[in-house]
Order: sequence, then C-alpha cells, then structure tokens
Amino acid sequence: MPYSYFENGEHRGIVHDIIAQMERDLGITFDVRETPTNAALFAQLDDGGADVMLDFYSDFNWARQHGVHITNPYLISSYVTVRRRGQALPAAPRVAAPRSRNFTHQYIEQTYPAEQISYYDTDAQCLAAVNDGSADLALVKSVSANALLYNGLFYRLMAENNVVFSHGTSLAVSDRLDPIFVRILNKEIAHLDPAAVQSAINEETSVASDKSPLASLLYRYPQESFLVITALFLLLLAAIILTLYVRRSHLAAITRLAYHEAVTGLCNERWLEQILPGAIRAESAALKGGRLYLAGICVHQFDYLRATFALNLLAKSFADISRRAHATFPWFKNYAISTDRTRLIVLCALPERMTPEAAAAAIPEHFSSVPLGGVVTRVRYHMSFLPITRQNMTNVSHLLGESIASLNYAREHDLPFVLFDQAMHDRFL
Repeated sequence: MPYSYFENGEHRGIVHDIIAQMERDLGITFDVRETPTNAALFAQLDDGGADVMLDFYSDFNWARQHGVHITNPYLISSYVTVRRRGQALPAAPRVAAPRSRNFTHQYIEQTYPAEQISYYDTDAQCLAAVNDGSADLALVKSVSANALLYNGLFYRLMAENNVVFSHGTSLAVSDRLDPIFVRILNKEIAHLDPAAVQSAINEETSVASDKSPLASLLYRYPQESFLVITALFLLLLAAIILTLYVRRSHLAAITRLAYHEAVTGLCNERWLEQILPGAIRAESAALKGGRLYLAGICVHQFDYLRATFALNLLAKSFADISRRAHATFPWFKNYAISTDRTRLIVLCALPERMTPEAAAAAIPEHFSSVPLGGVVTRVRYHMSFLPITRQNMTNVSHLLGESIASLNYAREHDLPFVLFDQAMHDRFL
C-alpha cells in the first residue's frame, strides 16, 4: 500500500488504478492475482499460471531471461532509504534487500558488497530487520515508504526524502501470447494522461494515510495528537468531576431529606437516634457522674397557638429558640425536632451541682417571650428529663420512646417539669 496491494481479495493501489484505465480503454479484463513473493510470481509466469506481470522492471535483458515481452514504462518507480531514527549510518552499512527483485540486482548488489547484504522476501520484512537492528538500512518505493512505516508500526524508522534510484515499471507479457498484444498495450500506454497517473498516485497515497492505524496518527502528528489527547483527558476529567459533584449533591440532598426537617432545617429524631450512641460515649464524664439526661421540651397550649398562628411560623420561631439555647447553655448538646414540629429532644450534659430542675427553670427564664409574626408572645413550656445510665444507654430507641412518653405525661397533666424515675417507668410499662 499504496503501490499495489490486495484488500479483501480485491486488487487495489496505484497500479490497479492505471490498469483499470487500460481495461476501460481497451475493453479487456485483467484477472489480477496475488503472489506471496517475487519467486512465486515468476514461477507462475514460467509455468503458464499467469500471462502478464503487472509490475515488471523495465529491462529488456531481464525480460528475455524470463521469457516475456515488456511494454514501454507506464510508471516511474523511485526508491528512498529507510533507516533508524537518530542513528548515523556506519561506514559499511548492513543492507536489507528483497530477493528476486531486479531492483536488488541492478542497484543494491551493484552498490554494496555481498557481505553487507541480507535477503528477505518482502519489503515489510526488510523494514523489520532494520527496526530490530539486524540491518542498518533498506530501500523501498517512495510512494510506499510511509504506508509501510505506519502500518507496520515501525516508529523507530524514518524514510529519507532523497531519491537514490529510479526505474521504469512496465507490463510483462508472456511470449506464449500473440506479440500484437504488446503493441496494443504500448499504444494505450502512450495515450495515458500523465495528469491522471499523478492523480491516481496522490489519491492512493491519501487513502493509505487515512487507513493508517490510530497509533500512526499519534506518530505523524505529535503536537496535534497531544492537544487532542489533552483535550479529551480534560473533558473526561471534567465529566468525572461533574458526575462526582452531582452524585455528591444528590447524596447530600437525600441525606438532608432523611435527617432534617424541611421547614425548620433542624435535625430530626431519626438523625438523633443515629448519632446518640456516639454522643453518649463522648460525654463519658457526665454519664459517670450521673449528669447525663435526655430532655423533652414542648410549648404549653401548642394547639391554641397553632390555631392562632401558622404552623410554619411557630416551627421557625421555636427552631430559632433551639439554636439560641444551644448557643446560650453549654450543657445543651445535641438536639432534634419531631416530624410534626411539636417537640424537641435534647441531650443534656449538666455541669456539676446543677440539677435537672435548675436546667428546666433556666429555659423559660431566658426564652419566655417569643416573637410570633411580629407580636411578642409569652409562652410556657413542658419539660421532661430522663436520666441516662450505663444500664439504659445501649437501647437508644427505648430511651427516645421513654423520653417522648414522659414529655406527653407532663403535657397531659399540665406539668412544667417531670423527672423520669422508676415509678414512672413502671407506670408506663
């Protein structure tokens, strides 16, 4: 490729395009077949398996040796040197040459001593020898050099621009055929349009470049490839970051929905149940000193206030009180609001010499006046304090249930304060 090659059993390349023009002009058909080596090609020509050789070195002596008549050249084949990139050629370079090629006999063997020449069946094998260091240089057709390098992935090699040898390429016709056929072909070749031949060369060379592997594009266009790969990498990185950001945002939104009350923004009782074991362990000194409590707080006559003010307004006002209480009282630790926004459950680590009654009295002392819709309203509270001990700390759900039950007891009996004790525990059971 692109000189003369087969693809899916069909002949392709520059030679094919020129022969196809001859077929159209003469009204004939060439049944073109592929041979693995030049030796096999001449064998078929000698034993009658083939009548015409499409790619023959224009040399009449060479033609007589093989019993063929040749036409005038229809194409000029030029050869360039291929060597390893970045390495200077030694004074006596080793040359990889295709055997059975007249080009090898007429140029390589006439230019280099026999001890410097190694023979191979194909151009690709010659380049592979140069690539792995078995040879220092090879010579290939200029139109095929880049395709051989790129398709063979010989990126250590480079083709020089200088043409070292040229020869005509003719059709060789077996002497078994009528000699008039050669004269007919010569007349056709004389009328071939040079511009059409050059167009075929340009088009096939372009096709060969387009069919090169992706790796060859990276080699041929390193700067452009680097920019494209960098852009793709940045796009991929941006996509990954965006995906992670969206996933994190969704996870945060789901977590917020699961553990926060929508209107007030306060954590809910599900969240408190999750973190309470760790929070209790963090207050080990208060637990050991019997100063750790789970408090329940609700507003007196909440139903009356709800009938007077909007529920959301009430919830937001008491959420603000919760935040202020957390900032005011050092013992006011973790807290959560109920789903119906009617009560607050608080983990309290009371300081030494502070009783639950004193803590309960401090809340209305600081927060008895609440602004509701621009109107300052005095409120009273119902509160319950449930002692947390090493015996009941392991059952968090039971603790929350008893705290809510004791708060409901204080609200139902219109009590400002209830201390949960064993008698109340037995009564609930």
